Amino acid sequence: MESNLLKLKYVVFLLLIAIITACNAPQQRNTETTTVANNLDAAVPIFRQPPQYPRQAALDGIEGYVTLFFFVDENGRPRDIKIVDSDPTGIFELSAIQALYQWRFPPPDDPGKRHFQRLDFMLE
Repeated sequence: MESNLLKLKYVVFLLLIAIITACNAPQQRNTETTTVANNLDAAVPIFRQPPQYPRQAALDGIEGYVTLFFFVDENGRPRDIKIVDSDPTGIFELSAIQALYQWRFPPPDDPGKRHFQRLDFMLE
């Protein structure tokens, strides 16, 4: 009976060590997206329409972000908008794209240059 109790204490001790180690492990980042984004320009808008916060996300207290790649045409309008990253997935993407299509930028020096923009969705 006492040896079973000793074995149980040993197992609990090992589990606690595993949990503590997992909690202290550094969080992994999406380095692929970060690296790509760092090699591009964050375009500075001259007109910015804030994204509409999805109603259900606001009611549920969900916050997040969407990172988008796009080109700026000769009239300063964003074109070919692509979602690169979002968290949580499936909640803020449509609002981010709709807002970015309303933005205006200075006419680009290089129309073929791809830009990125991160839109954060934060509750106040």
